Amino acid sequence: MESPVLSQIATVDLGPIRKDCSPNNFVNPRYEAYNPMFLEVNFDDLEYNENETIYKIFHDGNRDGKYTTIIDPATDLPTPDLNLNGVLEMDEDFPLSAYTDGVKNVYSRPVTHALEK
Repeated sequence: MESPVLSQIATVDLGPIRKDCSPNNFVNPRYEAYNPMFLEVNFDDLEYNENETIYKIFHDGNRDGKYTTIIDPATDLPTPDLNLNGVLEMDEDFPLSAYTDGVKNVYSRPVTHALEK
């Protein structure tokens, strides 16, 4: 959890996705483990694409270099749930939102370190 003392993870790192995929409440399937000192998340497929309009940083499950969605026929909204089964799998994309002041976007420490690598 995020705290003023030890900002391990931002809530947007694990979900749910709500902005353009509502009413879906998808969570990040890359969450691997918890212990009192850290949450373990697999960032191996983390991608940065400056040309994306909403989510520039995302887990690229299908490894195509872009945040991939389809239109859900039930809601007419974009969804990364490509097989429309209501659950995100590892081969589907998961977007990471940022905290922003309108000028600068801020991501969690683990995401920032993963991008640096």
